[in-house]
Amino acid sequence: MLTSLLLALAEKPGLKVGDFVSPFEPMHVTGPYAGVRQCPVCEWMMLPMVFIWSNQVSVAELKPWVAAAQEEVSKIGSSKVKAFFIDLNAAGQDQARVGWVKKAFAELNAPDVYAMVRLKSLSKSLKDYKLKPFSEWKIQVYTAKNRRVESVWINPKTGDLEAFRAAIQKLGQ
Repeated sequence: MLTSLLLALAEKPGLKVGDFVSPFEPMHVTGPYAGVRQCPVCEWMMLPMVFIWSNQVSVAELKPWVAAAQEEVSKIGSSKVKAFFIDLNAAGQDQARVGWVKKAFAELNAPDVYAMVRLKSLSKSLKDYKLKPFSEWKIQVYTAKNRRVESVWINPKTGDLEAFRAAIQKLGQ
């Protein structure tokens, strides 16, 4: 019984609808800031945004989400909605993950989804984006407008793709 209570009180990963998206400084791998650290939230301020957080998943696992984001953002226009993929790699893996992300995004062919790795202020971002415990998620997907979360998928299933596409389309309205 005590174990059940502790599990119920344990923090679950992921932001909730209505939460604010916070600034963070990843290393950009693709897009206009490739090779530098730049906060996407600060740079594109109040533009609607799509976030795909990855906890070291395969290209095959990412493909449906990145492809859907690319397709919908390209329909709306990347000047109206921004999409980001953030690889949350472990400390010391920066260069290896940069290489993996470059290779993955060459294969995914998603120029309107800017890929990023390793956050500069990791502990703050882990808290702000509720990314712990790592064991409970592989992919987290958010849409946000006016810096507030509009939709959330933690460990999304392929059956969630249509709702994800609809959420991105809603951002462009």
